[in-house]
Amino acid sequence: MSYGWKVTVIYILSGIVIGVIGGGQAGLSVAYFLKRSKLNYLILDAESNSGGSWLHTWDSLKLFSPSQYSSLSGWQMPTTKQEYPTKEEYLSYLSNYEKRYNFPIQRSTFVEEVVKEGELFKLKTNQGVFISKTIVSATGTAR
Repeated sequence: MSYGWKVTVIYILSGIVIGVIGGGQAGLSVAYFLKRSKLNYLILDAESNSGGSWLHTWDSLKLFSPSQYSSLSGWQMPTTKQEYPTKEEYLSYLSNYEKRYNFPIQRSTFVEEVVKEGELFKLKTNQGVFISKTIVSATGTAR
């Protein structure tokens, strides 16, 4: 079946490729465990910067739990100036978390459609079509 889409193929090096849709908190947490498993994966994120939905919240927003209870897997969130981390402190943590683990992320890539064909998934995006054997939807509640 041909859709006439520009195709970008993620080459299957070890027989398994996982496409993670979304580079916010959930996507980064999934990526942490995928990296530990040595599986080949790519995060497709609609945002141009790290932070996921936090990029679109009001500036005065704070987390409702202290930093020691707000960490992603593998790296404790640093202590913040006040008990509850601010939006900017959390955005900084997410950005540094990404850099710390050097996750493969393709930015400004909005997944418009997912189609399963046989054993593979085709992810139609504004950057072309990505093909993967497995997908993880980590888009959050805003999408």
